[in-house]
Amino acid sequence: MGAGLSFRLEPDHVPPVWPPRRGTQQMQAHLDVLDAEVARAAALGATVEEHQPAPEGVRVMRDPHGHRFCLFLEGW
Repeated sequence: MGAGLSFRLEPDHVPPVWPPRRGTQQMQAHLDVLDAEVARAAALGATVEEHQPAPEGVRVMRDPHGHRFCLFLEGW
């Protein structure tokens, strides 16, 4: 078994705002090797956001359609 990710329709979804404001939401993934996963996401078309609140353990990125997501080391 490897890592997985699933999605579902949420009719009342409120899109996230970055940098975050209280009460906003964002997608997160907990990883073991952050730099390798950032490189993997970039190879698939993601880009790294300019604003990085905690680059030693968290990376904020955008998918090819412009949606923000975060990659995290375990424990962050």
